[in-house]
Amino acid sequence: SPGWSWYDDPQKTSSGTCAISFQLN
Repeated sequence: SPGWSWYDDPQKTSSGTCAISFQLN
């Protein structure tokens, strides 16, 4: 999903992991 691109970034993974859950829902 295009909306996940910035969360998929390895530099953001540490803080973006939780945010991915929000995008999942």
